[in-house]
Amino acid sequence: MKEHQAKPKNLDLDDKNKQRMDFLSKYVARHRKDPLTYNDWYVLSGCASNMTPGSDTTGISLSAIMYFLITSPKVLGRLRQEVAKHQERALHPRHFSFKEVQGMEYLQAVIKEGLRLHPAVGQPLERIVPKGGATITGQFFPEGTIVGVNC
Repeated sequence: MKEHQAKPKNLDLDDKNKQRMDFLSKYVARHRKDPLTYNDWYVLSGCASNMTPGSDTTGISLSAIMYFLITSPKVLGRLRQEVAKHQERALHPRHFSFKEVQGMEYLQAVIKEGLRLHPAVGQPLERIVPKGGATITGQFFPEGTIVGVNC
């Protein structure tokens, strides 16, 4: 990070060319804009969390969803019914299009519930408590406190 900061690109977050910025440049630009809130740790953490995902997250998520389906026969049965119903009217009965899958409400619910019960993301979703503080599930947190959740 220090090497990157020593040779900074002449870009900032408000620049129309920001889509051309790499992760580190975006995080360093954000750090320059607000170094107290977005400190070095956030820059490094942000880069790491954007470089490592995808290697296991899909496999972990699919394994968890399959486990939940196998251990929940009613859910599996209802999902099979929905798939069979959609196969009858699908363009290719063995291969659904993205649009067709999005229209399968129960499948979408199964996927979302599987991800809720067993998220593959390993880092907490952090937020800074706003001015005046906040009460979260009955616990008061003063402003400026970093809170996070990793379900």
